[in-house]
Amino acid sequence: MRLRNLSDAQYQQIESFLNETIEQAGGKKDKKLRDLRAESYALGYLGKLYEDRKQWDLAIKTTQKGLLIAQSIPAPDIAYQWQWQLGRIYKPIKAKQVQKDFQDIKKAREAYGGAF
Repeated sequence: MRLRNLSDAQYQQIESFLNETIEQAGGKKDKKLRDLRAESYALGYLGKLYEDRKQWDLAIKTTQKGLLIAQSIPAPDIAYQWQWQLGRIYKPIKAKQVQKDFQDIKKAREAYGGAF
């Protein structure tokens, strides 16, 4: 699913549609009509939308919710997609952390060097 080149209006329209789908599939109006597979898919795709917009916290939160539902059904055909997506989401976050760690080490060396 490619969502990278969306206008803000398109993004908001898709986000609204997915949130409505999550509400309907989650049985907010009638618990008897709850569709866990549809809810998991909608949450995962919403996570993908947030991932493409680099909204990491929202991407993680919604993808994890979709994964938990998929695992509870159980639906391994859905769960693996959200596990893979979480890996993609965590990758740039981890890379940023490693870069910050290297900067901190460099600053520590400079501070230590200045002590002599």
